[in-house]
Amino acid sequence: MKQVLQYRRSGATRVVEVPAPLTPEAGLLVQNQWSLISPGTERMLVEAGGGNLLNTARQRPDLVRQVLDKAARDGIAATVEAVRNRLDVAIPLGYSCAGTTLDVGPRARGAFEIGDRVACAGAGLANHAEIVAVPRNLAVRVPDSVSLDDAAFVTVGAIALQGVRVADARLGEACVVIGLGLVGQLTVQLLKAAGCRVFGIDVAADKVQLAQAQGADVACLRADPDLLEKVRAFSVGRGADAILITAASSTSDPIQIAPGLARDRAVVVAVGMVGMDVPRNAYYEKELQLRLSRSYGPGRYDRTYEEEGVDYPPGYVRWTEQRNMEAFLDLVAAGTVRPSRLVTHRIPIARAKHAYQIVTGETAEPYLGILLEYPRLPTTEAPTRTRVDLRAASRPLPTSGTVRLGVVGAGSFARSVLLPALQKLEHVELRGVATASSPSAHQTATRFGFGFAATDWHAVVEDASIDAVLVATRHDLHARLAAAALRGGKSVFLEKPMALSPEELEDVLEAWRSSGRVLQVGFNRRFAPTYRRLRAWFASRRMPLVMSYRVNAGAVAPSSWVVDPVQGGGRLIGEVCHMVDVLVDLTGSEARTVYAQSIGAGSARDDVLLTLRFRDGSVGTIVYASGGDRSLPKEQLEVLGDGRSAVLDDFRWLRLHAAGKLTRVGGRLAVQDKGHAAELSAFLDAVRHGRVSPVDPEVAAHVTRVTFAGVESARTGLPVQV
Repeated sequence: MKQVLQYRRSGATRVVEVPAPLTPEAGLLVQNQWSLISPGTERMLVEAGGGNLLNTARQRPDLVRQVLDKAARDGIAATVEAVRNRLDVAIPLGYSCAGTTLDVGPRARGAFEIGDRVACAGAGLANHAEIVAVPRNLAVRVPDSVSLDDAAFVTVGAIALQGVRVADARLGEACVVIGLGLVGQLTVQLLKAAGCRVFGIDVAADKVQLAQAQGADVACLRADPDLLEKVRAFSVGRGADAILITAASSTSDPIQIAPGLARDRAVVVAVGMVGMDVPRNAYYEKELQLRLSRSYGPGRYDRTYEEEGVDYPPGYVRWTEQRNMEAFLDLVAAGTVRPSRLVTHRIPIARAKHAYQIVTGETAEPYLGILLEYPRLPTTEAPTRTRVDLRAASRPLPTSGTVRLGVVGAGSFARSVLLPALQKLEHVELRGVATASSPSAHQTATRFGFGFAATDWHAVVEDASIDAVLVATRHDLHARLAAAALRGGKSVFLEKPMALSPEELEDVLEAWRSSGRVLQVGFNRRFAPTYRRLRAWFASRRMPLVMSYRVNAGAVAPSSWVVDPVQGGGRLIGEVCHMVDVLVDLTGSEARTVYAQSIGAGSARDDVLLTLRFRDGSVGTIVYASGGDRSLPKEQLEVLGDGRSAVLDDFRWLRLHAAGKLTRVGGRLAVQDKGHAAELSAFLDAVRHGRVSPVDPEVAAHVTRVTFAGVESARTGLPVQV
């Protein structure tokens, strides 16, 4: 299918052939007929892409500090790769569209049916694309009397409507709208529909004239020297009851002129993205209320509402995102709001680049509402292919030849660490990549040279030309995908964790035992050069070891999928497994008991202390903390036993002590190597030559069971037998 993408590094906007998305479980698949370009938001996105890095540094000194901190912590090479990874992305443009439902997920059935005319919202979802996949709470049925081109305004209309609700504008009140772009013009119409008197302000004369045509009682230019007097006269000398700022501006001028236009104790609502340098005294002296309107209503940025489709009860939250969208379309159906009056261009999707040239001013012509139009194809002919081939498959090769690798999942870690490492290795062909996101699949395939891009993981797992599959998805899919690939005759490199439950773990093991293929879990630290030197230091020991592993992990947002019990499983299962694996590998022994104490509760256990007792008598502690200062190196491992000691600092340098002597390996400025390239090389070597896995799956399974026991111990406060 065709989709409009903006490439951050180059700033180019292109119409690209990408794989179509899959139907969300709690959503629907929609064949677009129209999508609306939001002039303010999308202009800023396009202009920001490909921008001068020096200018970006001036505008965002906080990002500069983050880059410098990372360079000091992780090294120049890792930092350059991370920055490149952030820049080498294709951003899907658009967030408001309308079309026909092609398919409905199981958790959206009843709310929607195939063939429904629907309007959709959501950045990264309701894009400029022939096919979009949208969660159920970000889609609404379109009334019969509303055309789909009018319905494509639904997101911008809901943004304007939410601003009016936040302003609490009431019948007969005098309201000022600053910024008469698309949102501003719709705000004028909505305020008039609510029985308010409206005064519009803009920097452009044509927008002022249009606002008057939309029903504004008065409208004038921002540069008008009599602006304050006109607002005073409009409000019968009292000042405006509410001021809605719908401008898109980097300056704080709208915020700063508002007090002069407002009455005592009036409301000022920032709807658009404007500077927020607020003149305190001016707001204080009139006791003005400054409010921010958050997008299109309650539910925005709540993953449970937006992605999982869990609604808020109307008795508690009357106007959610979805209900605002419905209300806007009802007003359009009644003829109270008329989006069609704001349309200046209707452009086919194939010529979308021209549309953005108009928006950015590269092509000089007046514009406001720009609609992208899509081919009117029967639903049976909709471009729903979930795989796009970029080059032909190679001829079959013998086992000892090149490994043809498929990848499922291409998030930040895969793009910045695993895939760059694979590119540098020999005897591997990157055959295909599958991700849930159409733009991500296409961009990843293009950047790293994959043969095809897909949005359906079956395209990788069931491809006969693929020998091995690398699984790097979110944690909840790890076990399912690994088991499917093994049963399909593929070797599997499975990023940690191996599974999120004992049942999943047993399924993976059963699939591996019956497959005769290589299964390697991504416990990379055991492949790090400094760790291998440490391990060799204690290879001839006769006594148990005492081990202490401290991790200055840093916090993650409570809303992150990593700590979600369903998707991520929490950090103890998802991340502490690395440290457990190191201690298990170092002792060559299984853990017998686990005792865990944590500060947090539930899946938010970011601070945990684990004590492990091993069958060979060794003991180890793992301190995994999120509250430390980032200037402290992330990881330190201390090992003592058999008359020897060792300290490993952040996989950069190693201190070995024995017989009163100190041996140093590496140094504080050494390049950090956590073993990612070595583990991938070992996996490919095992696949090519039919060798056993470099990481015994039975050992990896034991490590996983230890983390399960840790979760149980943290919950009960008691030691748990493994």
